[in-house]
Amino acid sequence: MLEQVVESINDYLQANQRALEFSLDDGSGQVVVTVRDAERDEVIRQIPPEHALKLMAQMRDGTGISGIGLTEEA
Repeated sequence: MLEQVVESINDYLQANQRALEFSLDDGSGQVVVTVRDAERDEVIRQIPPEHALKLMAQMRDGTGISGIGLTEEA
């Protein structure tokens, strides 16, 4: 259902020549908004950013922060 809503929003924005793209990140399950320069087709901003998506995916699969270079010490 959520994928259909995301697809519908994308279709509407493309029809109105907007430079926004909505998608679902497979690793984290989060909705991602990509803002593009419509003329040059370059990414201006991604929300949430890629590093945040990686961290969310790691937290979701149980690897936590160990995979991003941080270590736990007591």
